[in-house]
Amino acid sequence: MYLYNTLSREKELLCPQENQRISMYCCGPTVYNYAHIGNLRTYIFEDIIHRVLAVAGYGVTHVVNITDVGHLTSDGDDGEDKVITAARQRGMSVSEIADMFTEAFLQDCHALNIIPADQYPRATAYIDDIIQFISDLEARGYTYIANGNLYFDTSKDSTYGAMRGYRDGDRAYARVEADTGKKHPNDFVLWFTNSKFVDHAMHWSSPWGDGYPGWHIECSAITHATLGERFDIHCGGIDHISVHHTNEMAQNYGRCGHVGARYWVHGEFLIIGKDQKMSKSDSNFLTLSKLADDGFAPLVYRYFVLQSHYRKPLTFHYEALTAAKQALNRLRIRCQGLLSVEAAKSERTQEWIAKGMQSVCDDFNTPETLATVWQALKSNELNESEKRTIVMHFEQILALDLFTVDTPDNESHQDDEPWIDQKIRERNQARRNKDFQQADQIRQELLSKGIILVDTANGTTWRRED
Repeated sequence: MYLYNTLSREKELLCPQENQRISMYCCGPTVYNYAHIGNLRTYIFEDIIHRVLAVAGYGVTHVVNITDVGHLTSDGDDGEDKVITAARQRGMSVSEIADMFTEAFLQDCHALNIIPADQYPRATAYIDDIIQFISDLEARGYTYIANGNLYFDTSKDSTYGAMRGYRDGDRAYARVEADTGKKHPNDFVLWFTNSKFVDHAMHWSSPWGDGYPGWHIECSAITHATLGERFDIHCGGIDHISVHHTNEMAQNYGRCGHVGARYWVHGEFLIIGKDQKMSKSDSNFLTLSKLADDGFAPLVYRYFVLQSHYRKPLTFHYEALTAAKQALNRLRIRCQGLLSVEAAKSERTQEWIAKGMQSVCDDFNTPETLATVWQALKSNELNESEKRTIVMHFEQILALDLFTVDTPDNESHQDDEPWIDQKIRERNQARRNKDFQQADQIRQELLSKGIILVDTANGTTWRRED
């Protein structure tokens, strides 16, 4: 199995630390608002990684953190804590806000058929681990105090900025507010004391004063506490590369002498409008519930996402989502027709599955996986039982409920050409089996929907009733 490692900028062979078990950490949501569908694209691609690993025979230990403190209104050290801002705006407590949006996030994941993580650790539950991690950095000479806050000194890390591809003194810190007390522009806060945001709703005692942690230190402390100093895969969005993951690596290197994860894997943006990434801070975002209100079920969005490779930007527009909805409906109708036969393995199914797995195990190529399913269903060399076997295998990865047809009340799948073609195939099979009663029932079912069958020497055709 190969995956693209952002750190090396190459596809690498997956070599787990522990035989047949993968440890995977994914940066989870900051729970101050509903996840937008750009966020959810990232969690879908991480779910694909989880599913491919499982189908390939690996056990997976999967951790997704919940950021409920310390993530300010930029990815750097400027602005106010996002969770506290949301609590004030909604007239709720910080814990109520965090609980509400954590639950909403988990519901979205469930609706998208995302496998639950083994753990969803909250940052506020790991304050002791965070303080210990910072203390270890301090003991190794990686910290200093400025303006009452404890900073990480990036000049102490000779590898700093390696993943993002540029070094100290250039655009690396463009998104971080300049603080005249910092020694270097890239330095970042490990612990805010009460010198910043005196009325901060969440604070804890520490060796550096009463305060709260920075965002980046949370992930380092949580990965060490849940997965250990070394683990296999660290996932996130491409926007994490320049600041958050770069700083997380620096913290890990400062404490342990290595960056923690062996593979750093990042998903690309969902683009909306004029080449603009979807973003809550820019108020140009859509939620899963908004798509549902517009008539698009969650798994329609999942299908839409899986049509594109996770490392390619994906442009969102409703025309494309409508096409995905129609394609998924056709696919489900065709797969529903396979429920009348038993799955059967053969040399042909093994060949098809091996070919499809080769594609999806090459950096999680879901467009090729979808293509394999469609090609199998259209193949003349496979019988229906073999087709069911192949589709069932890849449904473990795609998770699109392919054997379920779920159409809104205002739609009629009976008026869909793939459904009609499937009914004709079922009738032809009934006639071959000399089950003429079943064949007549299918003809009547189609006729009740305005579909007239015409049997000819070359097979059965159909037309709509005038």
